[in-house]
Amino acid sequence: MRNLTLVAAACLALAVPASGCASSSENVSSGSQSVVVHGKTLLVSDIDDTIKRTDVLDKASAVVNGLQFHNSFSGMRLLYTGWHDDNTANKKITYLSASPGPLVLAGEHFLEESDFPGDTSEIKESVVSGRKFSESAGAFKTRKLYEMYDAAVAASAVPDTVILIGDNGEQDMIAYGNYIDYVASQGGDTSRIYSFIHHAYDTPKGSEIAAPHRAWVTAADLAAQLSELGLVSDGTLTEVLTQVATDVTNQPTAVIPSFMGCAQWSAWPKLPGKTCADAYQTVQTAVNDLCGN
Repeated sequence: MRNLTLVAAACLALAVPASGCASSSENVSSGSQSVVVHGKTLLVSDIDDTIKRTDVLDKASAVVNGLQFHNSFSGMRLLYTGWHDDNTANKKITYLSASPGPLVLAGEHFLEESDFPGDTSEIKESVVSGRKFSESAGAFKTRKLYEMYDAAVAASAVPDTVILIGDNGEQDMIAYGNYIDYVASQGGDTSRIYSFIHHAYDTPKGSEIAAPHRAWVTAADLAAQLSELGLVSDGTLTEVLTQVATDVTNQPTAVIPSFMGCAQWSAWPKLPGKTCADAYQTVQTAVNDLCGN
């Protein structure tokens, strides 16, 4: 009921229909009505600068922001929760944190306080950590992803679909690319491994996002891409688009914080069907303005 109230209120604020934000002139595409079942699915997510507004490339800011626990990017909690709650028995979510030593505790506290989903009542049980201070973030995440795959093979429990979500600030693309190559080298199927990279920084500060990785700049366009692949339901897409459209108007730093560099961003994905088309256009217009493009 709380989510329906939120959708209705936000849609009224945006002058779009409250019934799922669907266009009044066209119906929602039947191909995007619901999640397409593809067996067991694993979602692996980074935390800092992916779901949390941390600014990891500025160490002073990262320390201050790292100790805040309600600074998630707009729409990301709704997106993860909606994905996880739909057919939960076949879903597993892992937060792969490169925070070294005891610093991971701040990330766990953020997940708990911001109400991100986990596979059990203890969110820390969904966090994979343990990076040494002498180990690079890319090397640590690569090692952990290899271990996760090897363990799944040994248990005959390799997921049918893997969703990797990170950012272009701290070597997520290296780790995710290594994982895809490793699965292929072991004879595994990589056709349903999807890597989504947050365009948190323009180059050269951040890394250029290239295939096989897919770029995203807000939870809205990430949700649109996941919907197109049949990985999130129309209900989740609607909630995320509505939330981001509301926040980009009323509290834009929750969508595009001041440290983000996105002047080079232009790759808006097509919205499947006509679900919340007005809200999606609101997000695009506002974000383009905020990014200066």
